[in-house]
Amino acid sequence: MNIPGLITCHKAEVALAARRMVTHGTVPDEITLAVDGSKLIIGVTTLVAASVGEPADVVRSQLTPVIYGGDVVAGDPLTADADGRAIPATAGQFYLGFAEYDGAEDDLGSVWIAPGQLAAAAAGGG
Repeated sequence: MNIPGLITCHKAEVALAARRMVTHGTVPDEITLAVDGSKLIIGVTTLVAASVGEPADVVRSQLTPVIYGGDVVAGDPLTADADGRAIPATAGQFYLGFAEYDGAEDDLGSVWIAPGQLAAAAAGGG
């Protein structure tokens, strides 16, 4: 499903494929591929890919298509794999939002953008 709200434009710090999760780059107003859930994920690139230094549009709110990087179930909180594709988040990771429907690796899925971070796993011990 695609109901984009806020779309912002940023300079691509690296080459960005379409429908991939991104995060802030090392330079203000630049973006880079989100490669795991260790940093805040700010949105998803649009249908248009971007080369290094080119402008890239990023969907920052509502519903938007995203490429799944593995098996996803509707309602899963989604973070990024090493290629910026959406996968289920685990304890302590930042997530971009929630899966709108089930899918598998390389499917075009949909994410309801509502960024957050899952609680860290409880420490063991006794």
